Formats: sequence, C-alpha cells, structure tokens
Amino acid sequence: MTPEKCREVIRFYRENLIELSYGGIQGIVGEGPEVIKPKPFGDDELILWPIDQEECLAHLSYMLGEMDKFLDEGRMEKFFRWLGFVQGVCWTLGYQTLKELKDLNMPEPDTGEATVGDPSTAEIAI
Repeated sequence: MTPEKCREVIRFYRENLIELSYGGIQGIVGEGPEVIKPKPFGDDELILWPIDQEECLAHLSYMLGEMDKFLDEGRMEKFFRWLGFVQGVCWTLGYQTLKELKDLNMPEPDTGEATVGDPSTAEIAI
C-alpha cells in the first residue's frame, strides 16, 4: 500500500470515528465538531471490561495522528502494526465486520495496489 493510500485509510477512520462520536458516545468531541480529543495510553495501562468506548475512540484518535507521522518518516512497518490495532479495536467494538476490514485494504485488481475503497459507501454499526 502506498503512503497516499495509507493516508486515505487514516482519513477514512478519522471520519468514521467522528460519526461514531455523534452516534451517542458522549464526552470525546474536542474543540470543534470535527475533532475527537486524542488521548494516549501508557504502555502498561489496561482497558478493563466492559470496554469504555469513549476511552478507546480517544486513543484511536491519538494513534491516527501518530500514524500520519510514521508515514512522513517512512516507518511503514510501524504504520501497519498500528493500523492492525486500530482495525482490531473497530472489529472488537462492533463498528466493522471482518469483511469490511478486509475490503478496506483490498488491492485494486488492475494495479495490485491496495485501496481503501470509497468511504461514503462504508457501513459501520453503531
């Protein structure tokens, strides 16, 4: 996946996390209507069950910002590890099915390049 395609994935998740915050999860919208307040977790912090969706989305928002930096620095392996985490959380919270996650990064048939698809057609359960 090219850095440009990776940035599309980041944009896709940022837009969908905002939609999720408007879908009834309170307290994570930051200064403006299009901002989720990022919150990093320490390496040794645990999220206990039941999962606090506000905390998860705030942390994913933080991660997406860091992932942008990884692309700028050419740190693709770290970008993909973090993308896997973001997608795993989205699946665990029931925001996306495994098929939707697979389709998001599916290669385009004629180029072999991965694509994020059309974000306007994505379905995320709330």
